[in-house]
Amino acid sequence: MPDSGLELRLLRTFVAVAKRRNFSRAADDLNIAQQAVSQQIKALERALGVTLLRRTSRHVELTAEGSTLLEGARRVLAAADNASRAVKAVARGEAGTLRLAYTYSAAWETVPRLLAHVGERYPRIRVESREVRGGEIEELLLSDRFDLAIAPRTSYPQGFHTRAVRREPLGIALSRTDRLPRRQRIELAMLADRLFEIWPREMAPGLFDTIVGYCRAARVRGPLHRARLCSSPGRQVFPPSFSAFFFRRLAH
Repeated sequence: MPDSGLELRLLRTFVAVAKRRNFSRAADDLNIAQQAVSQQIKALERALGVTLLRRTSRHVELTAEGSTLLEGARRVLAAADNASRAVKAVARGEAGTLRLAYTYSAAWETVPRLLAHVGERYPRIRVESREVRGGEIEELLLSDRFDLAIAPRTSYPQGFHTRAVRREPLGIALSRTDRLPRRQRIELAMLADRLFEIWPREMAPGLFDTIVGYCRAARVRGPLHRARLCSSPGRQVFPPSFSAFFFRRLAH
């Protein structure tokens, strides 16, 4: 493809002169010497093989070729400026596509609030989100299928960077016939002889590690060996953001 000679630098100078109709004022706008402005206009005219400007005793006039170029030059410069801003916005993390993986624990409150905040503050970011199991996160990030993941905190391989975005207490779901809900405060040790229903670690490692950690700290050990996927009525330890999940189960 032959070189048209339409350098952005020359086009900017031409548009400045066309706007001001004066070489001296255009030079001031561009913060360069008037001689440099004249040289750049001549270089542009040589590259195109046409006369773009005519000087009079009072000002500068556009030729027919100059008027045609001015319209196109403005579009080219606007597109170049937009492209430059877009690239810089992506580099700053303010634009582009963000691939987000999240676990069930973040689905009800954390992710909706986060997406609303991102949409309001960074409207040029498009978020592609998908719910996954906590046990899948390590592989999904290492394989570069996702850029970011939201899940309960747990141990990750070296090189992973983590940051807390939300903290919430744990709750426990009990049957209506259980006597414990009548108490004002329930200590975890009171559940030492109960069967816990929690997600397996391979499915939700962060939540599993958190619950197991608290149980061990309270010396609640027996139920841990009988942990299984929630499938029948029992005692379920969960973050408050899981409430909608349990309410839906009861409704169905």
